[in-house]
Parts: sequence; structure tokens; C-alpha cells
Amino acid sequence: MVNTGRARFQAIMGKRSDRCGFWHGNPHTDSEPAIYKYFGVKDDFGLGAALGDCFRWVMLEGHGLWRRPDGVAMFDVLGGRERRSLGDEGVFADCTNAAEVDKFHWPDMKFCDFSGAERAVGEAIEKGMAVLSGSWSCFYHIACDFFGMEKFWRIKTTTISCT
Repeated sequence: MVNTGRARFQAIMGKRSDRCGFWHGNPHTDSEPAIYKYFGVKDDFGLGAALGDCFRWVMLEGHGLWRRPDGVAMFDVLGGRERRSLGDEGVFADCTNAAEVDKFHWPDMKFCDFSGAERAVGEAIEKGMAVLSGSWSCFYHIACDFFGMEKFWRIKTTTISCT
């Protein structure tokens, strides 16, 4: 019925497909060299093509989105410290007023470079794949990181009224 991943994906979305689609997922980085060798491919895109993926997941961060010259992360929630655990307190853990939040180095679009993602999208289209894309946007996760998980949920639960 359908001869490309993109056509299959469109048929699935239109509830016209004769079978389900396929995406190989995210192999653990420790297993990638052996998997790539086994399938005779050089990277994740090659693996997806070899396995017959219907679509390619293009996460902007995985393709060089953030290019700040000084190396500071897009959301430097720990203020340059290395993460030891998910409970690490972030830069707003002891925040007492909004002015402290305003002083944070919020992401600036001038440090974003979409060219790597554009190339990845083009490769997928050339191989007949559909493309799903976006940027990591787990808002609660980032908010937890800014305060530290324990503090965030303590703040969050004390401000929720159950009446």
C-alpha cells in the first residue's frame, strides 16, 4: 500500500494505514557502537534507515542548537556546578525576590543555530521519512532543576489549595 515512511506516517495519521508504523527509539549510548557495527551503519540516522523507520525524531539540542561561545548551558540551572543528583538545589533554591530571577542569564536566540537540525530534516526527507521535531520542553523538569526537586515540590504543594 505505502512505499515510504512519510507516506505510511501520513496514512497512520489519517487512519488509513494497513499496518502500524515503526521507529527504533533511542538505543542507550553504551550499546550504539555494537548496534551500528552489527547493522553496518555509522550513526543513529543510518540505523533508522536500515531498520525501516517511518519517521525521524530530530531533537534540536541533538543537532547543535545551542552554541554559546563561553560554553554556558541554555538553562544553567545549577550555576555552572556539576550535577550530583536530581535533588541538587538549583540557582533559585534560596531566591527571595523576583529581581533575582530577572538577573538569570535566560536563553538568547542569538546563540541558537538551526542549521544542523535543518540538515537532519533534509536527510530524512530525502530517505522518504516523516519528520517529528522540536526542542526539549519539559517545563516541570526545568522548574524543579532551578529550585531543586525537594524545594520545588514543597513550594508547589504549599501553594495548592485542595478546598
